Amino acid sequence: RLRRASPVIEPLSLAEAFVDLAAGPGRERSSAGVRALGERLRAAIHDRTGLTASVGAATSKLLAKISSEQAKPDGLVVVEPGTELAVLHPLPVRALPGIGPATAERLARLGGRTVGDLAAVTVEELVNLLGEAHGRSLHRLSYAQDDRPVSPERETKSVSIEDTFDQDITDRGLLVALVSRMATRVTARLRASGQSGRTVTLKVRLHDFTTLSRSATLPGPTDDERVVGRVAARLLDEID
Repeated sequence: RLRRASPVIEPLSLAEAFVDLAAGPGRERSSAGVRALGERLRAAIHDRTGLTASVGAATSKLLAKISSEQAKPDGLVVVEPGTELAVLHPLPVRALPGIGPATAERLARLGGRTVGDLAAVTVEELVNLLGEAHGRSLHRLSYAQDDRPVSPERETKSVSIEDTFDQDITDRGLLVALVSRMATRVTARLRASGQSGRTVTLKVRLHDFTTLSRSATLPGPTDDERVVGRVAARLLDEID
């Protein structure tokens, strides 16, 4: 279905991908065309699988990813050209790729709690704090400057499962059960592709889009759901 819109598709996971509409036939390049395409995709997915889908569209991969997150679990968000900063700047700095808990804490000491705050920090200050490459990259991203192309050829480096829920879940017992179920699903995908992995990462997203992640590396690779489930449950214990 996506290839009808464009031949340039970059898969991110089993259920997520970037699509370069500029490389497609052209009829979906207008805002109205993009919205219509997004609704057709969501309807087609629901008709064939019974599952909901979220679609985000924007002028860059950064904003497309953010808008798709805002559209979850069952919606469509289109960032109109010229409105990128109005959408991006109110978000917490963790909405930007490459900002984890430690970096967010360091940025907070400079007053950088939102992306807009970060944009007000000079590139020199960011370079001094985070280094040349990371500092300049975050400065560009804070102004929605993202020229990364959609790359159809991607080496598979990770296998993941991600769920978004209609309501916030805080019950620890339920969270443990969900993590166990996700461990079963992700190891099934590993086995189906003839792969195994050594590092287990657990990601939790809060209501304000703050993302918390924890990782643990095993002595050797595994595709055993019990092993992955135990490690993931232990990582969950580290998150408040």
